[in-house]
Amino acid sequence: MSDKQTESWLDRPILKGVGLNWEQGLYLLIILLCLASRLWMLGYRVQSHDESLHTKFSWDLYAGLGYRHNPMMHGPFLFHVTAFSYFLFGDSDFTARLPVALIGTVLVVFPYLLRRYLGRGGALMTSLLLLISPSITYYSRYIRMDIPAILWAMVVIWALFRYLEEGRDHYLYVLAGGLSLMYATKEVASIYTMIIAFFLLGLFIARALMRPWGRPRAEVTFVAALVGVVLGLLVLAVGAAVGGPGEGVPLPFWGLAGGLFALLALVVAAVVLLYGLRRQLRTFRSLDLIVLIGTLCLPFASPLAIHLASRLGSLVVARYPDPQLVPAFWSNLANLRPLNYYSPDIYYSGTILALVIAAAILIGLIWDRRRWAVAAAIHTAIFLLLFTTVFTNGAGIASGWVGSVGYWLEQQEVERGGQPWFYYLVVLPLYDFLPLLGALIAPIYLAVKGSVGMFRAPRRPSVQMLQQASTQTSGQASSGRASSWRVSSWRASVPARRGDHGGSGDHGGSGDHRGSPLPLFILFTLVWALLSWVGYSYAGERMAWLVVHITLPMILLTGWLLGRLLEAVDWKKVRERHGWLLMLLLPALVAALASFAGAMGQGPFQGVELDQLLTTGTFLGGLVGLVFLGTLVGSLWVRIGARNGLLLTALTAFLALGLLTVRIAYRFSFINFDRPAEFLVYAHEGPDVRTTMEQLEELSLRVGGGPRLIDVTYGPDGSWPFTWYLRDYPNARFYGEQPSRDQVLASAIIAGQPQWSVVEPYLGDDYYTFDYFYLWWPVEDYRQLTWERLWDWLTDPQKRAALWQIFYNMDYTLYDEITGGHHTPESWPLHSKFRFYVRKDVADRLWDFGVGPVPEPSVAEPDPYADGWRSLSARQVWGAEGNGLGEFVWPRGIAVSPDGFVYVADSQNHRIQKFTAEGIFVAAWGSFGGCPDVLPAPGTFCEPWDVAVGADGSVYVADTWAHRVQKFTADGDFVTQWGTFGQHRIGLGPAAFYGPRAVAVGPDGLVYVADTGNKRVQVFSPDGEFLREWGGGGSAPGQLNEPVGLAFGPDGQVYVADSWNFRLQVLEPDGEPVREWSISGWDNPAVEEKPFVAVDAERRVYVTDPGHYRVLVFDAEGGYLYSFGQFGFDNGSFALPMGVAVGPDGSLYVTDAASHRVMVFTQLEGTIP
Repeated sequence: MSDKQTESWLDRPILKGVGLNWEQGLYLLIILLCLASRLWMLGYRVQSHDESLHTKFSWDLYAGLGYRHNPMMHGPFLFHVTAFSYFLFGDSDFTARLPVALIGTVLVVFPYLLRRYLGRGGALMTSLLLLISPSITYYSRYIRMDIPAILWAMVVIWALFRYLEEGRDHYLYVLAGGLSLMYATKEVASIYTMIIAFFLLGLFIARALMRPWGRPRAEVTFVAALVGVVLGLLVLAVGAAVGGPGEGVPLPFWGLAGGLFALLALVVAAVVLLYGLRRQLRTFRSLDLIVLIGTLCLPFASPLAIHLASRLGSLVVARYPDPQLVPAFWSNLANLRPLNYYSPDIYYSGTILALVIAAAILIGLIWDRRRWAVAAAIHTAIFLLLFTTVFTNGAGIASGWVGSVGYWLEQQEVERGGQPWFYYLVVLPLYDFLPLLGALIAPIYLAVKGSVGMFRAPRRPSVQMLQQASTQTSGQASSGRASSWRVSSWRASVPARRGDHGGSGDHGGSGDHRGSPLPLFILFTLVWALLSWVGYSYAGERMAWLVVHITLPMILLTGWLLGRLLEAVDWKKVRERHGWLLMLLLPALVAALASFAGAMGQGPFQGVELDQLLTTGTFLGGLVGLVFLGTLVGSLWVRIGARNGLLLTALTAFLALGLLTVRIAYRFSFINFDRPAEFLVYAHEGPDVRTTMEQLEELSLRVGGGPRLIDVTYGPDGSWPFTWYLRDYPNARFYGEQPSRDQVLASAIIAGQPQWSVVEPYLGDDYYTFDYFYLWWPVEDYRQLTWERLWDWLTDPQKRAALWQIFYNMDYTLYDEITGGHHTPESWPLHSKFRFYVRKDVADRLWDFGVGPVPEPSVAEPDPYADGWRSLSARQVWGAEGNGLGEFVWPRGIAVSPDGFVYVADSQNHRIQKFTAEGIFVAAWGSFGGCPDVLPAPGTFCEPWDVAVGADGSVYVADTWAHRVQKFTADGDFVTQWGTFGQHRIGLGPAAFYGPRAVAVGPDGLVYVADTGNKRVQVFSPDGEFLREWGGGGSAPGQLNEPVGLAFGPDGQVYVADSWNFRLQVLEPDGEPVREWSISGWDNPAVEEKPFVAVDAERRVYVTDPGHYRVLVFDAEGGYLYSFGQFGFDNGSFALPMGVAVGPDGSLYVTDAASHRVMVFTQLEGTIP
């Protein structure tokens, strides 16, 4: 069908007397379908982690609490427009997502403005593809910045091409506004800008080389300079790849030389260009756009200048390492970072930004004072309005121009998500396979249609014509009718050249494109798609939502391709000869072919068993179907012509894939929208969050005093999205990393998994606990993908079937059978949890809260140590979490030497630290020994648990997971070691250990080791000679089960914390049992909770009870004296008390492992008061 016929059909009114033609009607239908798909169930899905940040900070702005631009959460546009939505419609999940949904609807119909470039049919197809795209649909229902950023990018690109075509000023002003809004939305604007700049620069160079220079030598020099720029940048890129300040290696000199050479070559190219085409430059619209976009975006590129200055400073400092030889200026420059707003960085960054802005203004005014001033005013006004939050946050200027792109660039180095470079190659074909296929076919289609001719440039205008044009331009400029670089009436003299276009057919409009040069817009879209794949795959941050930016240009290409295919069909001939039946028969033919091929693979005619007969029948049925349907299809091809038949076959394939796309989009956005079975549901809260809020609302309404009046607390790991959902709960409280009891306790408590150990010690038996999924992530088995694994999964029928089930249904059943995994909602492997605690007296007032009928009051077993508990505060505390000197990570055993020095087993720093009695650091030795991967060297450790000191000052260390004991001098010099790994029985052999947890030196000078895993104690000479062993698994007197703490009394008897027998045993040094008493505690078998013991000169026995956050004190016969400690982080509380020792002055030293500190107490006299 001809374009005229197509246009007349689209222009035909739907009904007589109705001023609505078919094209407008189809767009109206698309708008209605889009609104339905974007708004239906919009508020049902629970807010994801990132969404809740956007909704809550938007609510803060709406509620009058203010908003300050934070580069971590991208641009300010979304927060302002969401706050406006709250103002109009109230605050809810629905209204939070409403602006993005409406912007997504505008995006779907935006191709209407691109009809002159895509064709009318192509624009309609593009809108339809945007409507059904799974990723575009999902993220149009998601409060993120990506869909708005895409719309502003489309506005910029539309204005760009309209200016290239018509040269009218107002397109520049629209472009300036679109650029500002794009940068105010998300920093991916930088990628869009670079793609546009790359294209415009290429267009300008190509057009410049098509012009007659008049001086051939200048043209050759220009080309040579461009080659020099490329080569220099390549050398710089290689140099940056092999070294840089971030890796501790400065940029190599040759890398810097390559960059300087590229800069020099660029200057030469610019000078030669000005010299060779100085009278023609003002006629290049592409150069207009390069200057305008470059100057407006230059301030956003200031972080790049700051990074470059930092690299230069690092190079100077590395070449002259002596600080006396290098002025402070260079060292300050080397440490310069865009996100550091403190002195002196802020002065350096401010100076660089000022210079960049000054350069932008100067270039812009030289280009065109009037047009640039108007465009810059529009651009800057939008920037200031949004980034300063309507002039209430002056710091937003710095965070906008420097911080936004600066933070984004740093995130690329962090590589948030840690996805492989081929991430988009894995996830995108699962959803947007249709535009991916179209984008692959489009360049092939262009090649088949004669791409050589399409790329033909028009005839160069003569020198005389250009001189005449230049004269006319100068004359108009002097009379005020043309601005300095504006294209003027010379085009009338050169009709074959319209600005940067090859001719009138470059953009086509809605007419037939056949025979015209390649449409410039399609060339740009090809470049855009290719660079998007490269750019987003190369960038360090590869995330699910960035898929939409790669999908968009492929949708444009596919829409254009489908429009061309539709235009190429002779629909009159197809209709008259019933060719449309081909589109009905082709799916049946494919089904018959699949049936035939499947039966062939299984082998027909193999026997008479039921399965064999079924295979044979399938084979015969498929064969008959192939012959019959193939005959019909062939006859139709003959009737309508091979060309029409091929086109209809292609359109049928696209239609089938389109229907499959609709199915996947529906499944993704309306069924699995918060389930990690979908690969694009990334770091999303589970539906349990909504369940918790419903339970909380019911509790509040029925027993909490009224709607949303219940008191509830929540912690840092579960704060998002609960900070958003609890915004209207006046009695909701946030508790921090190390909260007090009063900060935590409430009628209901929400705690993320990292806070469980902090919260639960305060709860006792007073709360019901509900475990829920908090965050979950999709399957990431593709991280281990290799070419061999890929080939195996594609060629193995069963594995291929498993992949199909995942693609078609997101069903992992067969995949789990093959891999042994568990991917059900109840056992999803990649997740984190939260707990919802409800106080029993509150929950018991409800019959249907999920805890059963109201229970009979239970009588809790009394705590035998409660009456003797005393509130004691440490007189001295030292240490903090870290690996610096005097800092700890999970300190455990502690010992005090006869001369008063304190030795601490700094377990997870794999070292021993020595202090004075006052906590002043003296020495430290040891490092990680590499267990179990390597045999640890002497003097290194693998999580040492205990330390002991002999009368001569020798230090003995239980090197737990190296399964050995090491001996050192008092200063940390290695002396000797003994031990090797061995497991599970008495009589195993001397010096075979399984995780020795404790060591002690007896009055006889012998070394006693608690061989914890082997349930025994081994005795050695001071030099490691094995002497004897005693214990063995069991609960009889003298037997041991998980022995840990060891200590000696003044009478030489050994006290052993027999932890899994819940008792303290007293034995003679030869292992003869003397007495024992039970410990009501030690009830958690976790590896972290191991008790230690100490005995003072008065035979008082001090036992740590880690799980109950206290120290128990007994007399030598087991009589309970008192206890002290509770959960907390103040000086009278413990987070996990472990090691205990008594100093020569009677002071009690306790290591609080979970708070990474040592606490010193003055002991109490007497018994229970």
